[in-house]
Amino acid sequence: MKGKKFEPALVLNNAVANIICALLFDLWFDYEDEEFKKMQAVVAGIFEGLQESIVVCAKLLGPVHTGRGSKYARKVTRKSFDLASNVA
Repeated sequence: MKGKKFEPALVLNNAVANIICALLFDLWFDYEDEEFKKMQAVVAGIFEGLQESIVVCAKLLGPVHTGRGSKYARKVTRKSFDLASNVA
């Protein structure tokens, strides 16, 4: 391993995926198992597709959070959170 870059994300990803497989399927995979690698690739593809869909939907819907200085931002005052002032 000397001279190679160490990527902790890959190790953690494998460990978490293996734990999930153990809990869901009662199977424990070797990290070099081809079936395990294919399963991880499929799941990664699904999440990638979901991420792209969310980005497209967000662009279609427009900005949800308009920022601090926006004319649409509602000013929240301390009085609106005071429970005693809301009691008759």
